[in-house]
Amino acid sequence: MLEILTSGAGKIRKKTLFKMPRQGNQIRFFGTSVQETKIRFCSRNVDMSVNEEVFSKVQSALVDALGVDDDEVTQEATMVGDLGAESIDFLDIVFKLEKAFGIKIQTEDLFPKDILTESSYVQDGKVNANGLAELKKRMPWANLSKFEANPRVQDFGDLLTVSDLCRYVQSKLA
Repeated sequence: MLEILTSGAGKIRKKTLFKMPRQGNQIRFFGTSVQETKIRFCSRNVDMSVNEEVFSKVQSALVDALGVDDDEVTQEATMVGDLGAESIDFLDIVFKLEKAFGIKIQTEDLFPKDILTESSYVQDGKVNANGLAELKKRMPWANLSKFEANPRVQDFGDLLTVSDLCRYVQSKLA
């Protein structure tokens, strides 16, 4: 993601762009007449925004699969802790999302269990640095910052939020 901060006439404006024309190492700007332009590249796994249309369809699927109210399905809600999803529910959720978006979802994309059980990734019940790196690689759409602070294997199930699920769907649609 690319954010552009511009200032002029005493005002600072921020515009978020997802694709910009590039030439070599320079980014070309078209039609801008500003006094100053700053460019900030943002990490995709934390700062990627959620498309409202995707959120609406994900929300509908979760309401239908879990029997919760619309207002409970917020972007910050965790699938297990806040919405009460159990492992059997994820099969229904995956089915409803595949149908709603016309995509194929692999369960291991959402829950890479091998990382949580392999001794090379887990020590004393916690995911080690190698395991965290592998999780980030396989789940670039997930915000792992809370899990990184205390990466206990038993807490991994409560990691996935509605926003994470939306960003996963968006990555499949891209």
